[in-house]
Amino acid sequence: MIRNFLFAAACCVPAFAVTPITSCGQTLSTPGETYVLTANLTCAPVVPPADPTGLRVVADDIVINLQGFTFTGTGAHSGILTASPAGCIAVKRLEVKNGTIKNFGTPISLCAPGSVPVAMNAKIHNLVIRDSQTGIVIGGSTDNEVRNNRFIAINVPQSPANPFVAYRIGTAIYVDKANNNKIEGNQIIGAAANGIALDHGSLDNEVQRNTISRSGRNGIVIFGAGVTPPPANAPYPASDDNLVRRNRVINSTDKDMRDENPACGSNDWIKNVFQSTNNSCIH
Repeated sequence: MIRNFLFAAACCVPAFAVTPITSCGQTLSTPGETYVLTANLTCAPVVPPADPTGLRVVADDIVINLQGFTFTGTGAHSGILTASPAGCIAVKRLEVKNGTIKNFGTPISLCAPGSVPVAMNAKIHNLVIRDSQTGIVIGGSTDNEVRNNRFIAINVPQSPANPFVAYRIGTAIYVDKANNNKIEGNQIIGAAANGIALDHGSLDNEVQRNTISRSGRNGIVIFGAGVTPPPANAPYPASDDNLVRRNRVINSTDKDMRDENPACGSNDWIKNVFQSTNNSCIH
């Protein structure tokens, strides 16, 4: 009877499908689906109104498994984006893993709508992200994990006069108005701007056990309050109540570790290894 019960239980568990990713510009829209690369995939330039985004994710519980293959862009636009053409979508529990993403404007963008951060619970792990303008952007979403990825040569093709250069472009992991994210065990080499940046009032994030070298500006930076560039000129709050612990950061052009809040605000910098800092509260 036990054997029959186990068989009956197993028969009723839904089996999610596995779907090959065969072209750029696909929209991944089936909840619970696993999408896989079965070969290297290179996007070709497109002419508007064709969609230049590599992959759009618009449903919950999607897994993207690159299976060791390489997903290559055209040097601009997003590789994997949680948005429809109409705007950002706070999809739940996206997982992206196991391969290389390169030559995009932003290889992965977790994009949530609205002015209040929304829980997305994404997991981004075991990737190589390289030769792109930005690495991973977590925008307005909470409770995500970015673990055990490697970032190489995150570049800045724009002029240094661009007001966003010091913030997003050229940054490997950019946390923008996003809370309760875990960034752990990543290796970042040669980001043109910052290795990891927390900006625009990002709160309660954990940045732990990352190794960062040769950043063009800062290895890890927590931005204070400020005003967005013209024409918006909108004030934004400081990023605060974050934990930065046991990271190793060396050979940054500006500072290995920077906190723009006076006396670090309520951010905790604990047991990090670094060569340079702007603030005596960083340890």
